[in-house]
Formats: sequence, structure tokens, C-alpha cells
Amino acid sequence: MYIYFYTFGCKVNVYETAAMTEAFQKAGYSVTLEKSLADIFVVNSCTVTSESDSKLMQTLRRIRREYPSAVIVLTGCYPQAFPEKAADSCADVITGTKDRSKVLSADLWRTGSAPAQLSLIRPETALKKCPFQQLRGIPVHL
Repeated sequence: MYIYFYTFGCKVNVYETAAMTEAFQKAGYSVTLEKSLADIFVVNSCTVTSESDSKLMQTLRRIRREYPSAVIVLTGCYPQAFPEKAADSCADVITGTKDRSKVLSADLWRTGSAPAQLSLIRPETALKKCPFQQLRGIPVHL
């Protein structure tokens, strides 16, 4: 399974994206620089200005339009600051800065079962692939 990372914002976000990249790689995922290969797009957001918010939403819509079967993970400051707006975006998995490590929940990716503290959103959106089995998974709001 291939993952493509987008990073918006400051040096902290660059560091956090590097940490997420390492965690996904340790879990057996491959990071790609080719968007066309990606099964999952992880978007690490920033919400410093309304312009950055606008660019973030444009990026999410473009990913969904160009790669409709990909899973979009929205993480970072934007969903932390604006959880309702983030839930209305086209992202499949949404987490603020505090719970982003739960994106790698083994139960979520292997069986489609979210950990108890997660609430489900967009169950009609299917995860395209699973590293362990073919799965029609359950997108979550972390």
C-alpha cells in the first residue's frame, strides 16, 4: 500500500510529517512521491490564515476529484481547530494533532473496526485496499 504526504505550514508540521512517514513505513506501508501510485493521501494541515484554509480545502477536493478511490487522511491543526468544518470536508479519516497516532490502528486497517474512542463517519466510502486482506473499510473521525 502506497502513501503520499502533503504538508502545510510550519517546521513543526514538517517534523510531524516525517514522524508519521516513519511510523507508516515501520507498519509496512511504502511512501511514494508519485501521486498516481498512492492508495492513501495524508494531509497534515495548518490553519494560520483563511488563505491557508482555502488552499487546504482546494487540495482535498483536487485529491478526491483526481483519485476518487484513494483514502484521504486529514490531520493537523485544521481539524483540531475546526472539527465541524473538517468533518464536512471530503476527507475519509480525520484527526487533530492529539490523536493522529491512532490513524495506524491495526484494527482499523485489518478489520475495519475502529477503536472504541473513535466515532464513524462516511461508512459508504470504502477503503480501496488493506495490507492484510481486501477490505471495504470504515472511514473514521478520530
